[in-house]
Amino acid sequence: MRTTPSGASVSNPRRIVHVIGAFIAGGAERFVVELCFELKARGFDVAVWALSSRTDEVGLEMQRALSDRGIEIALGPQVKVRWPTILWYREQVRRSSPDLIHLHTPNTEMVHAAASLCIGERFAGRLFRTVHSIKRPTAALPRLAYAMNREATSIAVSQAAAETHRSMIDAPLFTVSNGVSFTQPVRDQELSWNAKRGLGLDPNVQHCLHLGRMGGDSLASAPKAHDVLIQAWRRSEKGLDGHTLHLLGDGPLRHELERLAEDDPSIVFHGIRSDVAQWLLAADGLLFPSRIEGLPLAAIEGIGAGLPCVLSDIGPLRELEPPAATYVPVDDVGALAQAIREFRPVLVNAEQTLAFRTRFSIQTAADGYIARYQQRNESRSLPAQALVA
Repeated sequence: MRTTPSGASVSNPRRIVHVIGAFIAGGAERFVVELCFELKARGFDVAVWALSSRTDEVGLEMQRALSDRGIEIALGPQVKVRWPTILWYREQVRRSSPDLIHLHTPNTEMVHAAASLCIGERFAGRLFRTVHSIKRPTAALPRLAYAMNREATSIAVSQAAAETHRSMIDAPLFTVSNGVSFTQPVRDQELSWNAKRGLGLDPNVQHCLHLGRMGGDSLASAPKAHDVLIQAWRRSEKGLDGHTLHLLGDGPLRHELERLAEDDPSIVFHGIRSDVAQWLLAADGLLFPSRIEGLPLAAIEGIGAGLPCVLSDIGPLRELEPPAATYVPVDDVGALAQAIREFRPVLVNAEQTLAFRTRFSIQTAADGYIARYQQRNESRSLPAQALVA
C-alpha cells in the first residue's frame, strides 16, 4: 500500500517482472530499462527477464545499469528461443512467484502462452502487455499467443499502435505514450557550437542526424527506412556543399547500407555510440523517414533536445507534435530529398521544447503504467500465484 497526496491509500503490486526478447539496442528494450529505473526509484520491486542470451554492446550496458540499481536481471538459456526457453521461463515464474508479469514483444507472448499450455494451468497473477509498434503480427503463432493471453491488460505506446491492434486484442486496451529520461540541457547556439567542437565537427556546415537500429528483413521493408534516407540525401546533393549526414546505430543491414552510400564521403556511419547526448546537442537537424514505428525514443530524444526535424508522415510521428517539423510521405525519395535540400537550421523555442519534454518524460510514462497497475491490482482480490506443475 502507499498513500497519495490526498491521503487516500492505493494498492501496489508487490513484484513486477518485465519480459523482453533480448538485451539488445532497441527502442522497446531501452524503454523497459528506463521504466524499471523509474519504478524502482518509486519503491517498486521490479525485475527484467530476457528470453534470449543474445546481447550487444548496448545490451551489456543495460544489464550493468540495472544491476547497479539493484534490479534483478535474468537471461534465457540460449540464443535461439526454443523449447528450453519455455522450460526456463516456467521455472523462473515458479521460483520468483511475481505478482505481475509484463510482456513486451511477440516472442514473449508466445513463450508465456506455451509455458501456460504445457502444464495445463494459467498464470493466476496479473498479466500485462505493451504493444510497441503499429505493425500487427501476421504469423499464426504470435496471433494465437495473443489470443491465449487474452486476460492481459494491454498498453499501446501510441494511439496509432492502439488503433492497429484493437481488433485483435480481446481485453482492456489503454494508451500510455513512451517516454525517456531527459538529462541533457535544451540545445542553444553556444551548446551546439561547443558540442560540435568536442566531436571534431565543422561548425560552418550543416550536420543532420539519424539514430536507429539498422535492422529488418530487407532494405526495402526495414522499419527505419535508412535506404530511403541515403538515396534522398544523395539526390538532394547536400553533401556537395560540405554538409554531412551522420548515422548513429548498427544492425544486420549496415553492410548493405554502406554499399548504398559508397563513394559519398558526406554520409558517415558511426555505429553504436556512448555519447549520443553530445550528438543531439551538436546536430543541426533530425532526419527520421521511418516506415513503421510505435513511438520512437530516438525521435523523442531528438525533439526533446530542441532539434528541428524532417519526419515521415505516419501516425506515431504525427502524435509527437514537435515544435518544428516538416513531414514527407513514406518511401517518397523525391519529397524527402526536397525537404533535405530546403532544410535550414533553426533554434527551436525553448519553452515549447520543455513542454514537449514534460509530455514525453519517463516520469509521465511511469505515472500511466502505475495507474494501470494499481487499477488492475485493486480489481482482483485473489493472491498472486505462479505457473505450477
